[in-house]
Amino acid sequence: MVAHNLAAEITGDGTMTQFQGDGACFIEAGDGRAGFGSGNFYAEPAPWMKLKQAGRLLHWGKVAYEKYWLYKWF
Repeated sequence: MVAHNLAAEITGDGTMTQFQGDGACFIEAGDGRAGFGSGNFYAEPAPWMKLKQAGRLLHWGKVAYEKYWLYKWF
């Protein structure tokens, strides 16, 4: 989003976007387990977050997700 806004500002082409507070990430728990959290930190009246309990399946999902992004970008 930051890169998009910088490009729009420099070129004058496109529209600026604003972060809406949504986010998600894997949470490494050790011993071959990972959890997953997602939420909105700007939600009203209070931020909210959901957390999936750590397990081996989520750990392998995290590993697959990392490998996908490493392959795609490097």
